[in-house]
Amino acid sequence: MKTYILPTLIAASVTLSACDTAESPSETYASRLQTAEQLPVSKNISLTAAGKRLPLQTATQTRISFAQNELNEANPPMTQADCTLTSSAFSGALRVPGKVNLPSFGRATPPMTIACTDGKKTVTQTIEVTNLTKLKAQENAAAQVLWGGGLLGAAVLAGMSSERDKSLDLYGYPPKIQVK
Repeated sequence: MKTYILPTLIAASVTLSACDTAESPSETYASRLQTAEQLPVSKNISLTAAGKRLPLQTATQTRISFAQNELNEANPPMTQADCTLTSSAFSGALRVPGKVNLPSFGRATPPMTIACTDGKKTVTQTIEVTNLTKLKAQENAAAQVLWGGGLLGAAVLAGMSSERDKSLDLYGYPPKIQVK
């Protein structure tokens, strides 16, 4: 009878390390965003009257890039462009590729329209609010599969994520936006 001690030990180690923290993934991410990563809204973003009435939770850093997609490539070349950002809560302008700290009003964060012009063409795209806590949990599960935790570690993280307190979830715009 063959024994598989090493695979069993690895699986147990991954399971225990995934369960080792006292905080759930949403609490960890929420506490990081609310303390160490508390960001101010970028100076080139102006809150509208409606935005000033909403309770501002934090700002989320978003990297915006513009791609010419005539070839429909998976990773098209990035182009510099001037973009305007508008929503019912704020407006602003940005030269991309670049980073901007956008206001987050939690679940009340409105959709944002980005219009970018590179001199040749103008592209407009609407960006919806994203559950950043859920996005981070999905990234953690994918990283667990890729970096040695395997499917068991990803399953443990998924289980922990499904039992999180969803009232603590943070919402905002995606960390990366590619306008094309």
